[in-house]
Amino acid sequence: MPRASIVIPAYNNLKFTLECLASLQAAGGVEDAEIIVIDDASADATSAVLATVPGLTLLTNPRTSASSVPATGRRKPPRASSSSS
Repeated sequence: MPRASIVIPAYNNLKFTLECLASLQAAGGVEDAEIIVIDDASADATSAVLATVPGLTLLTNPRTSASSVPATGRRKPPRASSSSS
């Protein structure tokens, strides 16, 4: 299991989302964390670009709504551990 899940909401802000991801990597300590970006029906290239980022879980909402990002984040089950015991 991941040590923590980091959920990042995104809506038509690819530049800032990429800066946020770069900042997390630069800060360190997120190697064991699950990073989830929830795209709230962006009209820009947010989903297309983020879909190419390795190690990132991308969830997309079909339409934008003020409550859809938190609801989507709560429905996402944690990633299963990939380590063998």
